[in-house]
Amino acid sequence: TLFRSYLVQSKLTKKVYAMKEIKGQRYKSETQRTKVKKEIKLLENLNHPHVITYFSSFEENGNFYIILEYINGGSLDDKIKIAKEKNLLVDEKMVWDLLVQTLSGLLYLHENKKIIHRDIKPDNILIDKEYNLKISDFGVSAINKDDIEDILKCHGTRSGPLQFMAPEMLAGGTYEFKSDIYMLGLTFFNLMCGQLPEKKVKQSENVFVSLNV
Repeated sequence: TLFRSYLVQSKLTKKVYAMKEIKGQRYKSETQRTKVKKEIKLLENLNHPHVITYFSSFEENGNFYIILEYINGGSLDDKIKIAKEKNLLVDEKMVWDLLVQTLSGLLYLHENKKIIHRDIKPDNILIDKEYNLKISDFGVSAINKDDIEDILKCHGTRSGPLQFMAPEMLAGGTYEFKSDIYMLGLTFFNLMCGQLPEKKVKQSENVFVSLNV
């Protein structure tokens, strides 16, 4: 695989971090390597309680390594899969709490940093054991620019997971901050129903599953 994640510990502080490894063969040209550097530069400038915290990065043997805070509860996707297997009911208050946290992080990205994430999905929403939420993975995010109009002119780039993409993204047309909100809606529909809206949910089925798993 060209991407790997590791749990690492500082020799000095003994603090535990998550380390993202990006293999060099994935980005052989300078143009491709610039994309990784863009992600690192973007992460360096983010500071919000519901956005993953960046600590440092380095290159070694042609590979990139990014050191991030470690979130000990897994992803929202992990919770959905486990809950579906156990067929448990959900606490609606918990869902609302997670949604508010995600919206807080997205508002910061959109309003303060003028960043379109472009890859909002359950895998990229991390949760610790106390259910504090962090938006992660900015590898395909639209680059932060001073002029918001430049960001809104992203054409023909189908970045992100197809099943969570907004219609304008699938069509290769112009997309904007609202595209992130559409993807967020699909993510939380998936959380509450255990599936995406393309599949019909029977009236008799429970649409809530437990996150306390």
